[in-house]
Amino acid sequence: MKYLVYKLQCILHAIFLCFVKKYRKILKPCLNGFKNSETLD
Repeated sequence: MKYLVYKLQCILHAIFLCFVKKYRKILKPCLNGFKNSETLD
């Protein structure tokens, strides 16, 4: 059972990394804007 959970976590992590790489160009300006709005306060 533990092995199954571990395998599932690895798969989810891999999907997440692919998602981040794919959408980094879209997400980066949003993240930068969020950070800037935080530091301005």
